[in-house]
Amino acid sequence: MENLNEKIKLPSNWMLVNPESIWRYLLTISKTGNVFSKEQLIKSGLYTNNEDNISRNLSYLKYLGIVEEERGKGKNQKFLVNENSYVRNITYELKAGREDAAKDKLKEHFKNHILFQTLKSEFFKNEKEKTLHELEHFLKDGIPNKSPVYYQKGGEFLIKLLSIASLATLSGNDILLNDDNDNQIIVNDDDVESNAEIISSNVETNPSIPQPYFDEALIVPSNVYTIKFVGPGMNTTLEIQEEDDLLIVEATLVKIRKKLLANASN
Repeated sequence: MENLNEKIKLPSNWMLVNPESIWRYLLTISKTGNVFSKEQLIKSGLYTNNEDNISRNLSYLKYLGIVEEERGKGKNQKFLVNENSYVRNITYELKAGREDAAKDKLKEHFKNHILFQTLKSEFFKNEKEKTLHELEHFLKDGIPNKSPVYYQKGGEFLIKLLSIASLATLSGNDILLNDDNDNQIIVNDDDVESNAEIISSNVETNPSIPQPYFDEALIVPSNVYTIKFVGPGMNTTLEIQEEDDLLIVEATLVKIRKKLLANASN
């Protein structure tokens, strides 16, 4: 494997630079304007005035393509918010108090960044689900001569960073890639009714397709959807109350699919 150092940059101090600090810096930068200094960040309510903390986080934001160094040194050094439209919209939405909208723009920015593209093409490849242990070894092979803690912390950092923009989900040791481009389906509204009729016809005429079963006696008014998975080594009930809960459902379906494919190949 080629060296990943030029593609994936990991912080050297996890206590100072982490996904939470990156987001807090973005929130503060949105209050300063597109050109700012370290001093202006502090005056705008940055949670720290520690020089080392500020320098390290701004350095990582530079790697992420969010800020650029403009001119000057020390307290007079100026930084510029990247003119990329997604980046400018991140700070705009934050300034307007719309954090969810800002995270959507961050998602689009990350999808075009070498960090995400490298993880997607070289680590996940054609798969949606991996583990932190696998990511640890991927980093070890691509960034040699570091300690196990470096690779472990580095893997957690990367996935939690991407999770801010909903590009990855971490559940225990399991990582789920959430790149909606791979499964994007464009639906023409005019065709919805005819497609539904075709699907219904296929289900009715093909006895090999499992028929859905509905027990009206069990249907009760509720804002909670419940899905139960029962199978080999699995007996799980999931409650769906919001869209994010579907990510757990998707991860479970991925596991089932893997087991089915494995059984089919044996």
